[in-house]
Amino acid sequence: MKPTNRRAAGRSWYRIHNETEEPDTAEVLIYEQIGESFWGGGVSAKQFAEDFAAITAPNINVRINSPGGSVFDGQAIFNAIDRHPSKVTTHIDGLAASIASVIALAGDEVVMASNALYMIHDPWAAAVGDASEMRKTADLLDKIAGQLVDTYAAKSGQDPADIAEAMHAETWYTAAEALDLGLIDRIAGETSEEPGASFDMTPFNYRNYPGRARALAPVAAATIPAAARRAVIPNEQENPVDQSTTAVAEPPVAHVPTARVQDAFPYRPGVRDERGEQASMFRDGFRAWAHRDAAAQERFDKATLILADAGTQSDVSEIIPTQYRPDLYVGQIAPRRPVIEAFSQGTLTSIAPQRIPKFSTASGLMADHVENTNPASGTFETTEQVVSPKAVSGLYDGSREMFEAATPELDALIMTAIRNEYASDSEAYAATTYLAGATAGTVVDISDGVTMQVLARMITFAQNRSEAADAFLAGTSLFPELVKQVDSTGRPLNPFIGATNAPGQVSSKLLSINVGGYETPYVPSLSGGLLGKREDAFTWESGIRTWKWEEVGGPGTIRIAAFGYILSAVTRALGLLKFATQA
Repeated sequence: MKPTNRRAAGRSWYRIHNETEEPDTAEVLIYEQIGESFWGGGVSAKQFAEDFAAITAPNINVRINSPGGSVFDGQAIFNAIDRHPSKVTTHIDGLAASIASVIALAGDEVVMASNALYMIHDPWAAAVGDASEMRKTADLLDKIAGQLVDTYAAKSGQDPADIAEAMHAETWYTAAEALDLGLIDRIAGETSEEPGASFDMTPFNYRNYPGRARALAPVAAATIPAAARRAVIPNEQENPVDQSTTAVAEPPVAHVPTARVQDAFPYRPGVRDERGEQASMFRDGFRAWAHRDAAAQERFDKATLILADAGTQSDVSEIIPTQYRPDLYVGQIAPRRPVIEAFSQGTLTSIAPQRIPKFSTASGLMADHVENTNPASGTFETTEQVVSPKAVSGLYDGSREMFEAATPELDALIMTAIRNEYASDSEAYAATTYLAGATAGTVVDISDGVTMQVLARMITFAQNRSEAADAFLAGTSLFPELVKQVDSTGRPLNPFIGATNAPGQVSSKLLSINVGGYETPYVPSLSGGLLGKREDAFTWESGIRTWKWEEVGGPGTIRIAAFGYILSAVTRALGLLKFATQA
């Protein structure tokens, strides 16, 4: 690689340079909090990933002395190290706590100084809001904790349940203990610095770290009233430091991130300070100066920066940008399949063409018996129908960054969308097949008593078959006419309330209508209608199988694919009656 001593603009938490004694080795120092700091400085994991990917040296030493930080930045850094083609050795020089302990496991070899410390604990995030918002945050934290457990277990081979228990207790390991558990590969020589001595651990609210008795007392958290409640979910705008959720005798620390224009203004109506008063910029400025009030200083600085930045913007979209809200994701409406559900269904176990025997004629199979005389043989003839399954498939390619950053899980959302689209397409395919194979000729004049015409055909069907039909479906041209038909006095023939002496009744939500005793759903994939027995038609399906490939043509693309078979057919055309409409 080119000789470099790269430090990102501002106060960076990592540094990359060549080792002078080993020209084929690059050294990366992660000696600070992970990710952008709440108090200024730091750079994003995106910048780290770009810098790290640019290293061409065959050997890389990543040296870590960090109290942790942003979970999502840490996971991105772990993946950036893990996918690098060079041999990467991670060295825990002093402290690998919280998400820094995960980053340490990304190396091909993990080396820990004999007097260093390794800490694991449950992630935490700040959340304000009602019970529903709190549960959403708790569910997200459980998912993150599960991912961390999987990472520790994959490296150490330990039981995930034991790891989860250790995380919940906030456990600190010496080098010997970490080696014994399999979290590291070997122990290096001693370092001269006391582990964690260069960090103020108070902001992280760790419970058991060495030297806690010397730490500053935490500042009481602000009380925010219901009028100003909002959930704080970890995303690209607000990266919480992953900290323990378990409280001790002292109250938690109230941290205010470095202000940006898109942050909520700290003195908006309804926001109150620690004393329960309406937050005031003038009052906070005085308290910060006269009483060295840290919370007041944070609010004052944040408001000052927002006002200064807003003054340089000319576009309101720059001052108040849009915010991504994955917690409010609205998916596709799951389509119904009334056509498929009205008739026979089965599981398709073979993709070979299917030969279906069908009744043709029968006569002379039964007659009056004549004593001492055998009856004459009757006739029974069948035909057969050969139908072939239809293959269906789907594909979606997306970037790894998009999949790994998505909340909720993007692959689950895409697979659900694939299945919903299959449901819609399969319903249309079955409707087209059934209409093509059904008996034609039943035309309903929608200008002349549509309800009574339909009832008359239901009676004819029952007389010809000696039994009533099982299903009646109404489509886009027939269903509305049944709903809105009135008699000569203007009274609805199929009302949804007060259905007394009426031939039918519309459901309260107008999605179905009861005509002649048949619960008739509205079917968007039909135009007219269908009347028949369940065995008159069928649909067999193999089910949709889905796959997820992590690498397609390289590490940057993730593919979601789906495949399946479906077969629809009419088995008794004389029994299945289709309705057409005319004005």
